[in-house]
Amino acid sequence: MQSLVYQLKKLQKNVEPVECKFTLVDLLQYLTNHNTGSDKEVALVKGFLKDYNEEDRDVLTQVIAKTWTTTIGASLLNKAHPGSVHVFEVQLADEYSKSPYSNYVYI
Repeated sequence: MQSLVYQLKKLQKNVEPVECKFTLVDLLQYLTNHNTGSDKEVALVKGFLKDYNEEDRDVLTQVIAKTWTTTIGASLLNKAHPGSVHVFEVQLADEYSKSPYSNYVYI
């Protein structure tokens, strides 16, 4: 699946909205396949957003533009959808002075 990058700047173009019968998932899939940023796609997105109130429109715009931030972490997301976020964790070490090997002399 290609990366969907739809900048907020593109949505600020002065384009008349066209009627959009897509669901959000369908619209995102369409934009993934037609990721040109042309006036046609901008008009389609604006047509999709016009049916929502200001608060919903703001959130949907952030989702479409991939600027929406969530307040959950990768571990919680992986609990809900296992394997969806790759997590790289560094192995922690013990303090050397408390190790049973700290009294040994290495040559």
